[in-house]
Amino acid sequence: MEGNRGTVCVTGGTGFIASWLIMRLLEHGYSVRTTVRPD
Repeated sequence: MEGNRGTVCVTGGTGFIASWLIMRLLEHGYSVRTTVRPD
């Protein structure tokens, strides 16, 4: 891990593309906040 590079907000965190993006961001040292719907 390369350390914290900052925080990124990803909307729709349970979607296919968003979940892939979150995984990649975490692998590259970003802190991630996301939104989800209670449906």
